[in-house]
Amino acid sequence: MSFYQSEVRQTIQDIIYQKPTFSINLFGKDYFWTIKTKKIGFFTLKRYQILGVELPEDPETIKKEIKKIKKEFWDKKSNIFFQLWVTNEIISFDIKDFINNDFWADLRENRIFLRNFLNNDYSLQHAFRENMPESGIIYDITKTDEELISEMNKASKDRVKKWIKNNTQFEELDEKEYDIFFDKRQETAGKKWFNTIPKTQYLKLINFLREYKQGNIFVSKYNDEILAGAICIYYKKSIVCLYSFADRQKNNVGGQQYMKFKIFTRGREHGFTTCDMMWWAPTGFPEHELASVSAFKESMGGIKTEYYGNYDIVLQSWIYKFFKRYYSRKK
Repeated sequence: MSFYQSEVRQTIQDIIYQKPTFSINLFGKDYFWTIKTKKIGFFTLKRYQILGVELPEDPETIKKEIKKIKKEFWDKKSNIFFQLWVTNEIISFDIKDFINNDFWADLRENRIFLRNFLNNDYSLQHAFRENMPESGIIYDITKTDEELISEMNKASKDRVKKWIKNNTQFEELDEKEYDIFFDKRQETAGKKWFNTIPKTQYLKLINFLREYKQGNIFVSKYNDEILAGAICIYYKKSIVCLYSFADRQKNNVGGQQYMKFKIFTRGREHGFTTCDMMWWAPTGFPEHELASVSAFKESMGGIKTEYYGNYDIVLQSWIYKFFKRYYSRKK
């Protein structure tokens, strides 16, 4: 199973986010899933979510399992839809080798074709609310410092080299800086229009990761001021950057690039082999809300994988349409 179905992630869902998880057998595999509720007026609406699902090759098996979910969950009017984050791979490629506009256009066309195919053949609706990225980049951090830098674009190379020369601070977050970290993360989220976890959950997450040695919190600094930070989870031989931020007022100085580079090198020194930064826009969709975030992370190199992405099994069609319209207006 991937990180998204790992024991550490399930523990975080249960203990930190306080969203109970439940077991389900789907497509011949055991997964855990969660319930998300939304109150709109007098109504409490429910949606179900499984992250890290792999669709089998047999079409009849897919149809049978989707039918089973609909039969099990459709009976209550409050149940809107069952969302799957599907990890089947469309394509993987080395960032530095594919910067051709025709390639991006082909990927966009293929993804739109896939969305239509899954909808027509299996009644899977492409999710209007993404909970996980449709693509991801994995960095091979077993490479030397020189190799890692050589795979970056010119701007990232220059900034990393500058901060190496200046011996910029790279540290584990000190407990007295927890509030500063949280406030800076909130500021980044506000300007980028994405959701964050409440402060109580943020503090529980940090304490959990450190107490059980399941991760850590890293920052880059200049003159003792935090420029960028990341909350990282350790999963097998990989470092997963769950939440990160950069000080928007000092974004052009390169604190974010330097911090990511130092996470790579620190991870290598401690026996990790890869780093996953999460949260990417699908290739070929410049209008996507995460496009600018993706552009930064692509500037660091790595292998990018395009996944099938987020799809909904609709349980109550008219409520689903209402919820979709409500969410779009709110957004």
